[in-house]
Amino acid sequence: MLYLLKLSCQKWGFLFHWDYEYYANIFNAFYLERSEESIHFKNVTDVPIVNLNTSDAPLTRMSYTDSLPENDKVYYYRVKGVTSFGEISPPSEQIMRGFGHEGLKFAPNFDNALVTNDSTVELVWKYAEDTSAVFDHFEISQSNQNEGAFKIVNPRIAKGERKATVVGLMPSNYFIVSAVDKYDFKMSSFPLLVQPVDSTPPAIPTGLVGTVNDSGKVILKWNANTDKDIMGYNVFKSNTKKEEMSLMNKEPLIALEFEDSVNLKMANSNVYYTIVALDKRYNQSKPCEIIELSKPDKIAPTSPSFTKFKIEEGKVNLEWANSNSDDVAFHRIYKKTLPDTSKEERWELVKEFKGSDSTTYSDMNVTPLTKIAYTIIAIDKSKNESTPTMPLTVEIPKDKKAKVAVNLSAEPDRKTQKITVAWKYEEQGVVEYQLYKTQGKIPFTLWKVVDTRNSSIVDNNVSASNLYKYAIRAVFKDGTMSNWKEVKVEF
Repeated sequence: MLYLLKLSCQKWGFLFHWDYEYYANIFNAFYLERSEESIHFKNVTDVPIVNLNTSDAPLTRMSYTDSLPENDKVYYYRVKGVTSFGEISPPSEQIMRGFGHEGLKFAPNFDNALVTNDSTVELVWKYAEDTSAVFDHFEISQSNQNEGAFKIVNPRIAKGERKATVVGLMPSNYFIVSAVDKYDFKMSSFPLLVQPVDSTPPAIPTGLVGTVNDSGKVILKWNANTDKDIMGYNVFKSNTKKEEMSLMNKEPLIALEFEDSVNLKMANSNVYYTIVALDKRYNQSKPCEIIELSKPDKIAPTSPSFTKFKIEEGKVNLEWANSNSDDVAFHRIYKKTLPDTSKEERWELVKEFKGSDSTTYSDMNVTPLTKIAYTIIAIDKSKNESTPTMPLTVEIPKDKKAKVAVNLSAEPDRKTQKITVAWKYEEQGVVEYQLYKTQGKIPFTLWKVVDTRNSSIVDNNVSASNLYKYAIRAVFKDGTMSNWKEVKVEF
C-alpha cells in the first residue's frame, strides 16, 4: 500500500514526498491525484511521474510540486503506483489535505542596535508597509552562534512596531527579526551580531591543588569558574617566593588541570603556582592564592667536617662543623678500630645527634695503644645521606693515669626475664661507677651511676632474642677513670 510521507505548503503550491526505495521493485512511475471535495480525484499530470535521478546516490524519496488553482481553498491528494507493465495500483489510503494562501511580501532588515548596558540592547529594524491580510506580527530570535539554534526571545511584537528591547545578553549575540503571518509562516532578516562592552573581570579561580611525583611531574587541578563567558585559564609559576612568576601556557586552558615538570636537582626545595581566569573579552581575574608544592628531595646534604680533636684521660674529644644544608635531620658519628681486616668496612655507630645543635662529642670507649678512625655523615628529612667526611684517624696512647679496668660480668636469667650485672674492683679512691648499656647495633649510652656501696644491679628491661652489651668505668676522687670494660649477653 502506498503512503504519502509529507506535504509542505509552499508560496505557490504544495510539495509532496513519498517512499521510492521501498517500492522501487514494484513501481517505476507514479500518479499524483487531486480532489476538491476528497471524493472525485483527477491526475495532476497527463503522464506518470518517473525517477529522473542521474546521480550515483540511490534515490530514497520521490518529490513533486503541484501548483494550486486558487488560494484559500482546501485540496485533497493521494498517490498511485504504475508497474513496468502499465498496471496501476489502488490509490493510497492516506489522503493529505491543505490549502494555499497569500504569502508575505517582504523580509525585515535591521537598521540599528543600541547596547544600553552589559545585559540590554535596543534593536531597530526597517520593514516596508505590508498591506497583505495575512501579516500578523514580528518576533525576535537570539543565538550565540551565527548558524546556531536560534531561540525566540520576543515572541509577539505588534506589526506597527519597528524596535524592541532584549534583556539577557551573552558575550556574543546574533539576532534575527522575523515577519510572521497568521499561519505562522515567516520571512526573516539576516543575523545581526551584537557584542556588549565587557570590562568586568571574571571571579578569582578556586580550589587550586597540586602534586609532585618522584620523577618531577607536576599535576595541577582547580574548580571551574561559574562565569558564563569564561574563555580559559592561565597558569603562572616561580621557583622561589620572591621570584616574579612566569606564564606557563601559550593559549588559555580550557581543561581544569595542567601538567608541568620540575628539575629535582635544582637547589630550590619548593615550587609555587597560581592561576587566573580569562573571559571572552580577555578580561583577567586576580590570581588565586599561591600554592607551595614541595619537590621530592633527591639532593644529599653537604658533608660535615672535623675541625679539632684531643686525646686525654682515656677518651677522645671530637669537634666538627655541621652540614650547612637547611633540611638536616641528624648527624651521625661512626668509628672503627684499625687495621680493619674484614672484607667489608665495619663502621660502628657511636652517637646520633638531632639537627645541627651539637658540635662536640667525647668517646670514652677507647682502648690504650689502639688506632681508631672516625667519620661523620649528615642525613636530611628525606633520608638522603651526605658523603662521609674524610676519616679522622687517632692513636690512643697508654694512659698513665688510667687505672686497670673493672672486673665486669653479666648473667642472664631467662625464666625471670632479667640480667644481673655484677662487678669487682680492688683499687682505692673510687667514688662512683658509671654503667653503660646498648642493644643490638645502637651506640652505648650512660645507663646508671651507682656509688661504691653497690657491686651489682638487675636489668629487668630485657626481652628474648636480643643482644645486650654492658660496660663500666670506675671514677676516682681526682676525676680520673679506669679503663673501659664491656661484656655482651645473647638473651
